[in-house]
Amino acid sequence: MSTVRRPADQVGRWLREYGEELVSFFEPYPDMTGCSGTMTEIVPEKLFVSGRDIVADMTVVQRRGIVSVLNCASKEFSCDTAGTRLRLLELPFEDDGTMGLTLRPLLDVAISFLREGPLPALIVCSAGVSRSVTVSVAYMMIIEMMSLREAFKMMRSRRPFAYPNTEFWMCLMEIDRCIRPTRPSVPMSCIEMHVDCSEDAGVDEWMSDDDQGCAFSASDGLVDDMYSKPDE
Repeated sequence: MSTVRRPADQVGRWLREYGEELVSFFEPYPDMTGCSGTMTEIVPEKLFVSGRDIVADMTVVQRRGIVSVLNCASKEFSCDTAGTRLRLLELPFEDDGTMGLTLRPLLDVAISFLREGPLPALIVCSAGVSRSVTVSVAYMMIIEMMSLREAFKMMRSRRPFAYPNTEFWMCLMEIDRCIRPTRPSVPMSCIEMHVDCSEDAGVDEWMSDDDQGCAFSASDGLVDDMYSKPDE
């Protein structure tokens, strides 16, 4: 990803249109120094996020009281939990914007794993920037009943590296639109501010006319569970 700031007049237009908080989600692109080797508690006593360097030593993970591990980058590395009592799920999320229709079902599996517990869980991907952040924010929206704006603001305040790719952002925006169909907290049009956004970024595949309703179907599992919390 580019680290070049966009032209001042362009950023100025975004600030007028979206406000400072929403612009800060996309611009400027964060400093990623040390992201892979940093573990961050996102939802107290429930969710942690890290890059792959952390899971090279599972004693570090266990010392934080973590009991479950969700690896979102199973095609790139595996987590060795042998000799531990850690519950492990490894899923092949791709961070290149090509997941298409496979993204939402895979996200459903990830959220179900986290709902079933036990918690706290560590959600890990290569850098702890895009895939693990996306799953964590989706959990915060679906299980913790937060808006996308609230969830990402909390994520960014605790993990400044957070920067999901365009495909993941649009998926999160669609979940937000399902929860708040009349007033989503982050408009779909905000995707234009993403550092990787281009005319062929796939926005049209996610955005639909108002009369088409939410793009998530009941078969995705996410809509039915949208307002359900884990059993106490």
